[in-house]
Amino acid sequence: IRIEWWLNEYFIFSDASFDPKSKRGITAFLILSASQWKKNAEDCNFDIQTKQIDGENIARLEFISAITAFEEWKIHFQTVETSVQITLITDCKALENLLKRRKRLERTQFISQSKGEVLANADLYQEFLTLFDELQPEILWVKGHSPAKNRSDFQKVFSSVDKAARNLLRKSWVSEIHL
Repeated sequence: IRIEWWLNEYFIFSDASFDPKSKRGITAFLILSASQWKKNAEDCNFDIQTKQIDGENIARLEFISAITAFEEWKIHFQTVETSVQITLITDCKALENLLKRRKRLERTQFISQSKGEVLANADLYQEFLTLFDELQPEILWVKGHSPAKNRSDFQKVFSSVDKAARNLLRKSWVSEIHL
């Protein structure tokens, strides 16, 4: 997908990092207006929001990060009188694929057809879809952890969000060891 970034008004970069051993996770997101991006594009010096969340898994953390970012956008940027174009940038295929699975999931009321049980992430799927319907964002999947020389503008900014999550996860792990 080629998105002309200057035509969109807001960009939300969302990622998560998870350590399965400690069950510790970090969500990270960045909300940028087109003008903020243009102003800070060269140095990638952005105010990335992070949060430690324990006891989850990487799939849940990716959804929690996107949901939190959407909610934060609504609090700080949403206005009643205007509609804007939002683009969610993520390396999580599950977020992108949820829209393809939506009709079937809603038809089966988020119940697994093989087990007859509510899907493990049904709560987050429903919350994400509610926000998706309200905000109507475009979802752009980017390949995470790509070589720096091959990164698009989106991947360059996404990489800084990814690094923030991974670095904070490492720091929280190291500080726990030294207690």
